Amino acid sequence: VFDNLFALSDDKIKAKDITALPHSLGKALKQMKQSEFMKNVLGEELLNEYVIQKEKEVFEYNTFVTNWELQHYL
Repeated sequence: VFDNLFALSDDKIKAKDITALPHSLGKALKQMKQSEFMKNVLGEELLNEYVIQKEKEVFEYNTFVTNWELQHYL
């Protein structure tokens, strides 16, 4: 039986021990760095390099000014 998570109350979600996924790449990377599962799957060296490259991507994304931002904030 599958439940529609959007229809469940917060209490029911907690009772089912359901956790939310990270809401950003930065938060996901933070969890990934701490994951023993990912260390075992990728190996520590590859995991560290992957995280470093993705952190660079997050930095570039966060420092890029879009045309929309220029039009609305300037």
